[in-house]
Amino acid sequence: KTLFLLLDSDGASATTKGGGSIDKDEILFLDKWEPPPYLMVEPDHAARRAFQNVLLAKHNTNSFVAWRRALDKDSSMRVSFEEFTIQCQVLARSGISEAAPQCGVAALYASIDHDRSGWFTFKDWDEESHARLLTFVNYCRTEAGTCMNWLRRCMDPSADRTNEGIDFKTFANNLQASGLARSQRLEIFEGLQAPT
Repeated sequence: KTLFLLLDSDGASATTKGGGSIDKDEILFLDKWEPPPYLMVEPDHAARRAFQNVLLAKHNTNSFVAWRRALDKDSSMRVSFEEFTIQCQVLARSGISEAAPQCGVAALYASIDHDRSGWFTFKDWDEESHARLLTFVNYCRTEAGTCMNWLRRCMDPSADRTNEGIDFKTFANNLQASGLARSQRLEIFEGLQAPT
């Protein structure tokens, strides 16, 4: 009934519920519509667990490293269905069979993109790791305005400026007041230096 009211363009339904008509021009667009595959399948949560476990094992159980190296290749902190499909093809060719599950990539994707918006975030990938990263980002912003400013504050002014970076000891020491455990600081440090 609601669909009829929305499709009825002659306006009759605006005044009379159920009145009016739908003609061929008003419904033709539905025959041309090609919904993306992830809208047409049931999510496969077992495939997701297997996929995520393999990527975690490959990346020393560091979810942030797995995210950056295997999924978020452009460092946008979100992965579209198209990006995910390409990365799954790359991973499958490299021998990770979980990237080409029996259920199909769309069902695997749908289990990560809960709202089926066409992209998922690091939070969708791993909520706990995301919370730790968010703690780090908020700490940097509170302390220095931006993460880049925080990094600059941590750098030794007498050090060689060609590297423009800090080691883990300096990173961890400058995060002591953040509330992050040392192992969590290491997770973030390794994730930040992970090449994409």
